[in-house]
Order: sequence, then structure tokens, then C-alpha cells
Amino acid sequence: MSEKAAIEPAAQVSHIDAVAAQEAIEDQRIKSEQERSGGALQRYINAPSAINFSFLLQCSWEAAAVTFQFSLSNGGPASIAYGSIFAGIGTTLVALSLAEMASMDPTVGAQYRWSAAFAPKWNRFFGLMQGWITVFAWICSCTSNPALISNIIVGLATFNNSDYVPQRWHSTLIMWALTLFPFIGNFWLPKFINPLETAGAVCHVVFFFASIITLAAMADKSSVEYVFHTLTNDVSGWTNPAVAWGLGLLTVTYPLTGFDGVLHMSDEVKRARIRVPRSMIFSVVVNSIMQFLFMITLLFTIGDVDRVSASALPIIEVYFQATGSRAATNLFVFMLLFIIFVSFFNVFASVSRLLWAFSRDDGLPFSHVFAKVHPRLKMPVNALCLIALVYLEHV
Repeated sequence: MSEKAAIEPAAQVSHIDAVAAQEAIEDQRIKSEQERSGGALQRYINAPSAINFSFLLQCSWEAAAVTFQFSLSNGGPASIAYGSIFAGIGTTLVALSLAEMASMDPTVGAQYRWSAAFAPKWNRFFGLMQGWITVFAWICSCTSNPALISNIIVGLATFNNSDYVPQRWHSTLIMWALTLFPFIGNFWLPKFINPLETAGAVCHVVFFFASIITLAAMADKSSVEYVFHTLTNDVSGWTNPAVAWGLGLLTVTYPLTGFDGVLHMSDEVKRARIRVPRSMIFSVVVNSIMQFLFMITLLFTIGDVDRVSASALPIIEVYFQATGSRAATNLFVFMLLFIIFVSFFNVFASVSRLLWAFSRDDGLPFSHVFAKVHPRLKMPVNALCLIALVYLEHV
């Protein structure tokens, strides 16, 4: 028994060493290719940072907390409760599939490179189409970070100052200002990614438990009938129950996407074949569980639904009804803002690397410009600038 126990760790270490040796050979080949096409990135992301990158990028329960009002009028509590389960299972299955691919070929281009590699024919066509779809989708979907933060800031301003009248241009200016932080911060990402990821991950977990405990202990409780059997299909105009339930499913599904963001950082993750797949699986599984538990707690402690629905940002009203304290409410909502803000750094880095990789493969106009890596910063500076401009135009 002791001999077997001693052999198993040794075999595991041997396997890891073999993977590391294989990666070293591939790194040298990829580095030579990249140097000819504009420069190479530097591997600096260790195991904890790789795990935290996807874990924090999703920030699922926070994103669901500040958008759950859309599900209240489309599908209602039943859509949120059961939808959280379906979304968690579905995204986990997708993550397992992508993790398997990442363990074989951890490439920055990810899906579009795999489409080009494994398509039975017309490889370049399918790779190009997948690349455009992936790049465009990531740029559009990830503008949700500044949008969510802007909504939180406006909501807090309204909550703390009854005389404040929000204007649409207020949100636009806030989103523009927010975009500057991850853009500038990404130039020094290797220097502060470890403490930044650690701080964000700690807050992600600590305030999850703090929120659940506070709401469960202090808020008035909803009935089981309301949480699991209330299907809303007569508020938003969508009268078909199936359509309303499906629309409500979006609120609890989109926060669980983005777990593949760490794939776009593959050239900067040490031992990417091992750490990237583990990061994806850990992130989607844990975030799915956290989101489900938070949404169930939220539904059971939602309080006066009419007051919540009428609020500028309903999660503020939920916390305020539970605690009765403006200070506590501001603290909880500010932490939602902070975690989503830190996640924005990860999103920005991930999208810029994806665009850089697609340019390196000649997928974009003026690809030779955006495929360059700054020789000193070891960053795709031109790709970062393009992403920032697109974000500013998009908002």
C-alpha cells in the first residue's frame, strides 16, 4: 500500500514535467514565429492568478444581482430559480468541452484556431468567420462591465440624493471614464495582476457570504410558492409563458459566460496546458453554485416586490429593506461595483489578446499594425488602443 502511494505522486510529477518540457519546446517555436510576425508575449501568470482570472472575470453573482430586475418582468422568480440551474449545467458542459481542447492546444485564438484546424474542409473560411464572430461578440458583450458600473453609480446617486435626476449622457460620460482605467492599467498588468486578482477574488467570496448571511438574517421572507411557482408573463408584453421564461433565462446565463477569457491569455500563462483548463472548469463550477445560492437567497428575501421593481437599481432597495441602513446598503452595493470594476481589467486584457492573435493571423484590416507587441512592455499596445477606441465608440 505504501509503495503504491509513493508511486502515484511520482507518476504525477513525471507527467507534469513531461508537459512542461513539451510546452518549453512549443514556446520556443511559437516565440520564433511571433518574433517574425511582430513580437512575442511573456509568460508571467502563475497558478493562483490563472485561477483567479476566470473566477473573477465572470463575477456571476454580482452581475446577476444588478440585472435580476429584467427577469422579474420576463419569466419571474421561477425563471430565475430554475434558470440558474439550467444555466449552470449548460455552461459547465461547454467549459468541459473547451477545457479538453485547451489541454491539447492552449492557443490565444482558441475557437477560431480550432475551427480552422479541425474543419473537414474550407478551413481558412471557417476560421475567418469564427474569428470575426468571436472578436465582435467579445467586444460587444464585454461593454457590459462599464454599463453595469455606470448603472450602479447612477443608482447610488439617486438613492443618496433624492433631488438628483439622472440623464442618459451622465451614464455615457461615466462609461467613457471607466474605460480609461483598464486601458491604462493593462500597460502595467504584469506588475500588479497578482495582488489585483487576489484582492478581487477575496472580495468576490467574502461579500458573497456577507450578502447571503445579511439578507437571510435580516430580511422579510418570501413564500416557497412565490420563489418556485411564480411565472411572470404579463408585465413586459411577452404573453407566451415559454418566451417570457426564455427571456428571463438570459439574466442568469450571461453572467456565467466569459469563462473562456483565460484562453486568450494562454501565451502569458505558465504551464498553460494544465492551468488554463483547470481555471475554466473551477471558475464556471464555483460561479454557477455561487450565483444559484445568491439568487435563491435574493428571491426569498426580496421584500416588497413593487418597491423593488420601481427602484432605479432594485438590488439597492433589496439591501435597504433588509438592513434599514443607508450606510450598510452603500457598502454592499459599492462592493458589487468594485468587483465588477476589477473584472473589467481582466475583460480588457482578454479581448485585446484575442484581437492581437486574430491580427497576427491576418484576420483584420491593417493586421500588421495590430499584431505588433511592444518590445519593452511585452504588450499588444496597438490592439489595446483599438479596443479602447471601439469601447468608447460603442458606449
